[in-house]
Amino acid sequence: MTSFRRCPEGRIATPLSRWPGLLPFLALSVWMLLAILPGRLAAETLPREVRVGVYVTSVFDVEPSDGGFGIAGYAWFIDPEGTFDPEHGMQLLARSAQTRIFVDTELEDGARYAVMEFQAVYDHAFDVRNYPFDRQSLPMVIEAASTVSDIVFVPDTRDSRVASNVRAPGWSVAGFDLASSMATYDTGFGHRAGHPSFSRLTATVSLARNMSPLLFEKFSGFFVAFAITALVIFVPLEELGIRVGMSTGSVFAAVFNRYRLEDAVGFDAVFGLIDQVSFLIFSLIIATLFLSLFSHRLSKRRGPAVATRTDHRLGLTILIVHAALLALAFGVVLF
Repeated sequence: MTSFRRCPEGRIATPLSRWPGLLPFLALSVWMLLAILPGRLAAETLPREVRVGVYVTSVFDVEPSDGGFGIAGYAWFIDPEGTFDPEHGMQLLARSAQTRIFVDTELEDGARYAVMEFQAVYDHAFDVRNYPFDRQSLPMVIEAASTVSDIVFVPDTRDSRVASNVRAPGWSVAGFDLASSMATYDTGFGHRAGHPSFSRLTATVSLARNMSPLLFEKFSGFFVAFAITALVIFVPLEELGIRVGMSTGSVFAAVFNRYRLEDAVGFDAVFGLIDQVSFLIFSLIIATLFLSLFSHRLSKRRGPAVATRTDHRLGLTILIVHAALLALAFGVVLF
């Protein structure tokens, strides 16, 4: 039991009054504890940052009709704590992938440095609205196996790029981007509570489709159909069979070109350039066919001279309107 005695002034003497320097020391200790402890707790809860870079050496099988593309190259992982294992700590979110760790070493500062060779095929929803004058952004996604509370990927942009000798058939490399993000799933994968989130690194290769010296060669069937249809108005009204036969030939040329383009890009529900050109060409053919039937009947009622004059005026109007709309459709895409 602590004993107290009275000071000469009559106050009670306590252990703190016996050692006057003890109170400032205790106050300083408490202050330091309050200042250091939150920092330590925060350091313990912060996720580990792993620096990731990508060097692309090949882009292949870029097939809009198949909905996929292939990519190959190297990815490196730098973990300052030296514990990240890329063989089990990450995955390529691809249709199929092959990986091989061929460098795994410790740097002078104690960080772990690992290089992985990869070749993967990714699913991709191609934007073919402007085909064949389109540009595509092809994302390669790497995801951490641990949640963001443990691992966060940080992009190493300094050395990440596409090799200068990469040549994708029919395409030119137009850019490269490396960015990190977070993906949250709506499943706990059988053992996690709630909706877990994982760190992702996305390397995006931008491609521009190479243009043919014949700029519109992929639409040659449509232009042949347009030319045949334009010649219909110069056929005499008495030759209705020839007019109908020429319109039928235009239909075959347009349908063949349409199927050829669909085989190249696959089905797409978006109303793109191919659909716009198809609609205008078929609209021109149908309008010209109806004009031929109307002018033929008009010739019997009001005479060949009036019918021919009306046929030429309406025919030229139809041709000019459709030609202007076609030029507008191509102009919006090209410029």
